[in-house]
Amino acid sequence: MAQIIMWVFFIGPWLLLFAVDKERVKRHMAVSLFGVVLLTMFFKLQIALTGGK
Repeated sequence: MAQIIMWVFFIGPWLLLFAVDKERVKRHMAVSLFGVVLLTMFFKLQIALTGGK
């Protein structure tokens, strides 16, 4: 059951993009991708500073 819930949480938001206005998706996708890059940089920095612990 937990595996099904995890898949729904993973795939569900992507399926909802088809129901949203394309202009809204275009406007927010750039910010979303910037957030992903920023968080990745923060996590990489944290791993580098703590030695991977």
